[in-house]
Amino acid sequence: MIKSISIIVPCYNCGYRIVKTFQKIEESIAFFRKYFNRPKPVEIEVIIVDDCSTDKTPDILSLLHSTGEYQLKIISHPHNRGASVARNTGVKASIGEILFFCDGDDFFEAEHILFCYSILNANLEKKSIVEVQAPSCHWTVSVPEKRIGYVATGVKLDPEIHSSWKQILANSLTINICVHRACHEFINGFSEEPIFKIMGGSEDCLYREMLDHFFESGRFYDVETVEYKRYPGNAIDKQMPRVSLPYGEYVGELPHEQEFDNIWFKEKLRTINQDVLMRLEKKREAYNTLFPQVFKVSDH
Repeated sequence: MIKSISIIVPCYNCGYRIVKTFQKIEESIAFFRKYFNRPKPVEIEVIIVDDCSTDKTPDILSLLHSTGEYQLKIISHPHNRGASVARNTGVKASIGEILFFCDGDDFFEAEHILFCYSILNANLEKKSIVEVQAPSCHWTVSVPEKRIGYVATGVKLDPEIHSSWKQILANSLTINICVHRACHEFINGFSEEPIFKIMGGSEDCLYREMLDHFFESGRFYDVETVEYKRYPGNAIDKQMPRVSLPYGEYVGELPHEQEFDNIWFKEKLRTINQDVLMRLEKKREAYNTLFPQVFKVSDH
C-alpha cells in the first residue's frame, strides 16, 4: 500500500489566485480522506514553493494554514529560478512515495487525488479492477497489468480551446499526472537548463517525454479531474490564437515565440533532449539490475 503523498505547488506572482488553487487542493484532500476506504492512514503533505515573487504572493502565502488533514510547508526561493527548479525544490523537501504537481494558478477537482491514488495503488497491489465511489462519482476502472510509473487523467480546458487540442495538452502537462517518486528521481526531475526559464516553459513537455520513454503509464483522459486555467497573459492565454483553431491549422509563430524562432534556440532544445535521453539510457542499464519491472521492456 502506498503510504504517503506529496503535492508540489510552484508559484510566481500568482497573487490571490493561489488562494483558490490552495482551496481546491484542500477540497481534493478532504475528498480523499472521506472516501478512501482503507484502515491504515495515508500521510499527505502540500509543499508550496514561492519562486521569489515580487507581488503580494509571499504575504498571501503567510496567511495559509493547514486544516490538520495534511502537513503544509512553504518554501521561498531567494532568487527567481523558474518553474523547473521550483518543482524540484519542492520534491527534494518532500517525503511522498507518489507525487502530484499543481501550478499556483490551476485547479484540482475534488476526485483527483483519490482517483490517481486508487489506480497507482491497485497497480502496485496487482489488482485488475479498481472501484472509485462517492456521491459525486462512481468509476469502475480496468487497471493496467504492467507496472506503471505514473497515471494521467483528463483536463478541463477553456471552452474557446478547440477540441483537437485536448489530448495533445493532456499528454504534455504535469498538473494531470501522479508519478511514483522513484520514476521522478530516475529522470532527475525537471530539467533546470536555463533555456527553459528564458522561454518560460517547455520543461514540462520534456518531463513527460522522458517519463513516456522509460515507463509505462495509465492514461484515463475520459476522466477529467483537473482544470488548466486561462488567465490574461499566462501560458495558455498566449497560445489562444493557435489553440482556438483545429490542430495544425495555425501557420507561423506567435508574437511571444518570435524571439525564440531561430536556429540557435531550436538546436539548443534538440541538443538538450538528446543529452538527457542519452544520460538516462546509460542510467537505465544500472537501474535494470535493481528494479527491472519498472521500466518498459522495449527500447525506443
